[in-house]
Amino acid sequence: MKIDNLQLTAFSSVIREGSFEGAARKLHITASAISQRIKQLEDRLGQVLIMRGSPCKATPAGITLLKFTEQIDFLENELNQDLGLLDNGFQNQTRIPIAVNADSLDTWFIDVVEWVQNQSNLTFDIRIEDQDHSQALLRDGNVVAAVSGSHTAAPGCQVENLGKMRYIALASRCFHNKHFSDGLSTETLSKAPLLAFNHKDEIQHSFMRLILNIDLTPPVNYLPTFHSFFEALERGLGWGMAPAVVATTLIDSKLLVNIAPHHYVDIPLYWHRWRCNSKNLELLTAAVRKHAMRSLLPS
Repeated sequence: MKIDNLQLTAFSSVIREGSFEGAARKLHITASAISQRIKQLEDRLGQVLIMRGSPCKATPAGITLLKFTEQIDFLENELNQDLGLLDNGFQNQTRIPIAVNADSLDTWFIDVVEWVQNQSNLTFDIRIEDQDHSQALLRDGNVVAAVSGSHTAAPGCQVENLGKMRYIALASRCFHNKHFSDGLSTETLSKAPLLAFNHKDEIQHSFMRLILNIDLTPPVNYLPTFHSFFEALERGLGWGMAPAVVATTLIDSKLLVNIAPHHYVDIPLYWHRWRCNSKNLELLTAAVRKHAMRSLLPS
């Protein structure tokens, strides 16, 4: 069955932009034209592809089609780039949607972005996702590559080990003296507030299981940005786990202390990418390998 490319573009644009109106602005056509193309596509395939809402989301059938559509779009843009085809006076740029955990982006992955952009005409669409959950975006076709904590390749993808990111438990000196002057124990860790990036952030709980072999439920402050997390640590709002590459600098500057000098958590990271012949994905993967080798611990 041959599927109309304009209908596919309308479909993927609605999912990317989150609405029919947003897709219309993106494609410079009317919202009614977008709606008509989606209806024709759904009629042709005999399935509902979009759950109308705010934002619009793909149905299970739509998720399958989205991955196919993103691959076509990605490779088509790369072909246009190779052939030097022009669009309104500008060379087509290839958009690379990828998923990266916040700690990687804030410590080493931004170097990957800089290196790739210095070597190519690519643009990045980076989705922040926890390393244990980024693979879902890859599986659903929302991204072409991802940094993930899983070693299992998603369908249609290949995976390689990047190394380990080491995390150290930190707190301000005042917080440490107030809560941990007698050391870390079930009692002290149950009462002392901890800091987490979001509700998916389990590193702090992994650390407590590591040293106490027990699950605890202390009070938690959630701070979803890199800056606010470290600001909260310095202000004594809780203790938390931080990448060693950042933690070492803060400890040396006397801003924070390591509350458990003999303990740490190592998180393995893996690079997942679509299994397709793409020079842009090869370029990106080479950059990821290069900078991961510089910044991560070997597995």
